[in-house]
Amino acid sequence: MQRDLALDDAERPELVEREPPWVPHGTVESRIHAALGDSDDGTTWLVVTGIPDEAKGEALVLLTTREVDLPALRKKLLEAGTPALWIPKIVRVVERIPVLATGKLDLRACQEIARG
Repeated sequence: MQRDLALDDAERPELVEREPPWVPHGTVESRIHAALGDSDDGTTWLVVTGIPDEAKGEALVLLTTREVDLPALRKKLLEAGTPALWIPKIVRVVERIPVLATGKLDLRACQEIARG
């Protein structure tokens, strides 16, 4: 948890603990699809996952089976109003996105790949 200086009702400074901001990975994925002009047709070719980051709590990693120009993607996402915190810092091109036998994402394998 982070500790931040906040003002209470009496406007006295006090330290309060708060969770790092939560980033909705699914929403980020949808915004990336939109920014790249790709319809989210159910084909899994990208996934956003997080890895620990000392400064922000979490750094987003984009795993993708396609080449993605990160600076261009960042620009498009910012222009579309996506918060900077929601923009992946790292892109890793993979042969395939890991899925379980059920067809669902293998989140543990995705995080292992993201840690690189």
